[in-house]
Amino acid sequence: LSGVKTHLVNIGSNTFTMATMPIERLGGAIIALDGKEAVKALRIYQGFGHAAWDSLKGAAHALKTGQTRLDITRSTLEDGLRNGAIPTVLGDIIRLPTRALAAEDEFFKQMNFRAYAFAEAMADGKALGKRGDELRDYVANEVADAVQSQMDASMAGIAIPENAIAQRAIQQGREATFTQSLDDAKGVPVFGAGSRISQGIQNAI
Repeated sequence: LSGVKTHLVNIGSNTFTMATMPIERLGGAIIALDGKEAVKALRIYQGFGHAAWDSLKGAAHALKTGQTRLDITRSTLEDGLRNGAIPTVLGDIIRLPTRALAAEDEFFKQMNFRAYAFAEAMADGKALGKRGDELRDYVANEVADAVQSQMDASMAGIAIPENAIAQRAIQQGREATFTQSLDDAKGVPVFGAGSRISQGIQNAI
């Protein structure tokens, strides 16, 4: 866990996956000739910009405490928690590489979750006829509600949140960070471009 190479590989693979998943979803929408789904896929990139600051704050919390918050049940660390057995400065130093992995996991999962939720909320808001400030406020509230619903479920040890957007967004976040379980996959292969294109076609249909 302490090797720089480990962290570089983790950051690199997560960045690549985050950047390419919307493209693969777009490919599925194009194959299915679904314009609305194609627009949603492209809006995920807009969502990344909106998600960056809050995701960085989540990562900073994980680095400081060693605890992930968005998805404890599917963290890359066991139970998403690393409360140290050595309550000293030395213990904090020893645990720093593990905390760095927790921070990386939290950042990329929040980025993918929030961006997906943004795209879904934007589509819903436009479908309701909202524009301008009304649309912006609607999207912000919908994303905040989805995040809160997922965090509540996470802290309660529940894999599936109540909020409908959160349910889809956390699946996106788990797949993007390679923390999706076989139960989460629901018949779609967990890894690889083909699985996401297939999912994109299913979403469009």
